[in-house]
Amino acid sequence: MADDEESIVPEEFSNLILDDTPITEITADDKEYLHKFVNLEKLAMNATGLKNLNNLPENLKIVRVSNLFTAFYQHFLTLLFEFFSSSLVTTRYKETSLPS
Repeated sequence: MADDEESIVPEEFSNLILDDTPITEITADDKEYLHKFVNLEKLAMNATGLKNLNNLPENLKIVRVSNLFTAFYQHFLTLLFEFFSSSLVTTRYKETSLPS
């Protein structure tokens, strides 16, 4: 996120909309860069894939957090489903192959 610093004048922004921008974490450099947006009234980061709220500037007022950890939960549920599916298949296979 902080790599695009040379093309933006942070002081000119009151809204920073980063929706659909792949940002999984906010680094310490990103936090320092966000502090330069002194007139920022709104920071929107919907559907970014952000995994936590670490390194957000302290002066931001968080109004709404949604879809946080969505990718994590989706991955977890997929793994859980695969585990139970394979366990059930194995159990059924063992049941049908028992010697008489």
